[in-house]
Amino acid sequence: MLIVLVVVVLFREAVLEGQVFFERDVHLMWYTQVETMVRALAAGRWPVWNPFMGFGQPLWADANAQVLYPMTWLHLVVRPWTYYTFFVLVHFVLAGLGLLIFARRLGLSPQSGFLAAGTWVLSGPLVSLAPMWNQLAGA
Repeated sequence: MLIVLVVVVLFREAVLEGQVFFERDVHLMWYTQVETMVRALAAGRWPVWNPFMGFGQPLWADANAQVLYPMTWLHLVVRPWTYYTFFVLVHFVLAGLGLLIFARRLGLSPQSGFLAAGTWVLSGPLVSLAPMWNQLAGA
């Protein structure tokens, strides 16, 4: 799994040194949505409404909250900063593996497929999505 090694080296500060992805909308928007979801579930309520933003807003219906995204439910057992690091790593590994499989189906050699996947994982457009959970999940 060379792709995993590439991702770990790329995000070595987060993986090996304990730094966290906590910039841009991650701390302004995502964190509050996550905490609202966890608190609603802890109180025995469905996470459908966020009463803490303005005069309230939908939580379940907000695609940015990702309430129905399976990985989001890990928030019930993991702290947000640990979850987000795991979230980024998993999505980068999946992106690399997806491109590796695609390259192999196109008939590229294993080395060429790894080069293509590694280039994609290290590319600026993908790396710039690390602090944007909604777009990273889509990519």
